Amino acid sequence: TEWLLALGFVLALSLRTQNALQTSISDLHSTQEELRRLVDFDPLTALLNRRALPAILRASQPEGATILFLDLDGFKQINDERGHAVGDQSLKRFASALKESFRPDDAFLRYGGDEFIVVAKGLDRALAETRVEELRARLAHPEGGVPGLRFSAGIAQLEPAGHPEDALRAADESMYASRAGRSAL
Repeated sequence: TEWLLALGFVLALSLRTQNALQTSISDLHSTQEELRRLVDFDPLTALLNRRALPAILRASQPEGATILFLDLDGFKQINDERGHAVGDQSLKRFASALKESFRPDDAFLRYGGDEFIVVAKGLDRALAETRVEELRARLAHPEGGVPGLRFSAGIAQLEPAGHPEDALRAADESMYASRAGRSAL
């Protein structure tokens, strides 16, 4: 009977240790997901950051997507003349208006500084151009101490099974063509 009691004690201790380990592993997974979320999001705008872009493009690749590359015009001047607080508010305003102008399922990223990307599955170019013009109208006038905002935009298609890097580069080039006043948008 002593052996049975000892064996029962060992089994109970083993089960308790196993449960504690499973709880610790679950906590580690939750912490890892939280850290991943923190790493992939821009703290100022609450949009995804450029680190999340490769996964978004891979997920969009099978069916294709419209990629928009947007860059605020004159942002350095806003920071220099009105201060970084107004610059930060300008970025927040732009991010918010961007989300309001497109669909909730579209991916919105702050690519860096004053550059933003939208990856929109199933959105054709004509509708994307319409949404860009609506965004321009929404941001044209000062609001809440933030000056009216202007931006350059480029659009490219990621064809189904296409190369995401090529589509991103085409959207970037289209944005620069737009800025230069050529035919992009």
